[in-house]
Amino acid sequence: MKKYKCEVWKDIKGYEGLYQVSNFGRVKSLPRFRIGKSNSLVPINESIMKDTISNRGYNIISLCKNGKYKTLTIHSLVAKAFIPNSENLPEVNHKDGDKTNNNDWNLEWVTSSENKKHAHKIGLCNQIGEKNANHKLTKKDVLEIRAKYVPWKYSLYKLANEYNVNDETIRAIIKNRSWVF
Repeated sequence: MKKYKCEVWKDIKGYEGLYQVSNFGRVKSLPRFRIGKSNSLVPINESIMKDTISNRGYNIISLCKNGKYKTLTIHSLVAKAFIPNSENLPEVNHKDGDKTNNNDWNLEWVTSSENKKHAHKIGLCNQIGEKNANHKLTKKDVLEIRAKYVPWKYSLYKLANEYNVNDETIRAIIKNRSWVF
């Protein structure tokens, strides 16, 4: 596999001896034994783990230690293992804006403000409607909201409660500031 020729693996902090992460954003389970039925030792082979995509568009993985599972973002695991954070910055930014590109060269530690500015600069915050990873409403919901809204009959607050969003979201939909078709 040429693609992984320069791949480097490091232990995941807190999961030493159990899991490692690579500079390419892959996670592997290390070989070990677990106690099986009738207290026998069952070998666990080394294997590359399959990640999933969170509802916010990030690659995530579930790791287990002492019978407890924890779901973590892969970009954070890569950054903690491979990118120095001498200023103790709180967030990890994907330089190219692709939340699934978890190569170490594509990640950097940033402040929350820097992360937001970068997202605006490369156009990630301009995604509207169902293209926005944080959307709660569907196009069908929005069309229903616009059809139902009559100020003296069906208030912003009533719609907000019905669709489980805040009244500012409803106002932006009605005034065509969001969900523009």
